[in-house]
Amino acid sequence: MNMFIQKSELLDWFSETPNAKKYLSFAYQETISDINKEIIKDWRVTQNNHIVNPGFAHDPQYVLGFNQDPNQPILIIGLLYVFSHCRNKGVARNMLSELQKSVGKNGVIQIAVESKSMHKLSKFYDRCGFQTTGVEHVNAKGIGYVDYFWSGKQFKLHNTPTGTEIEPC
Repeated sequence: MNMFIQKSELLDWFSETPNAKKYLSFAYQETISDINKEIIKDWRVTQNNHIVNPGFAHDPQYVLGFNQDPNQPILIIGLLYVFSHCRNKGVARNMLSELQKSVGKNGVIQIAVESKSMHKLSKFYDRCGFQTTGVEHVNAKGIGYVDYFWSGKQFKLHNTPTGTEIEPC
C-alpha cells in the first residue's frame, strides 16, 4: 500500500526519516531543473501532497507530488518520478490511472513537462490519454515547458498569453 504524505506532514516526515528528504530532493532535481536545492524552501515542493512507495526511505521506487485547489476541479501534478531500477514496469502508468479514477469524469489533471524532457515523455502522456497544444511556455527563470491535460470529459485546449486553458465541450 502506498504511503500518503500530506503537505502539512512533510517536515515531520523528513525529521523522522532523513533519507526520505534525500531521495525526494533527488527526484525533484531530476524533474524540475530550476528547483531550489533546499527543497523545503521551494513552493513547488511544499504545496504538494506526496505519494511514495512503502519503504521509500530505504528503497525509493516512485514518488508522485500533486496539489488540488478544493474550489477547482483540477489536480496539478508537480512531480511524477520513477527511480531508474523500477522503470518500464508500468509504475507511472498505474499511478496516472489511479489519479484518473480519483478525479472522475468531472475532474481534470494537468502536468507541465519541461521542454528538455519532451522527447522522452510526450508519447507516454499521449498513451495515457493526455492532450496538449504542444506550445512551449517559458517560466520566469527561462525554463521552457509544455502543458498536458487529461479529463474524463471531452475538452478543447486554448493557448493564451498566460498559458494553456481548458474548455469543456
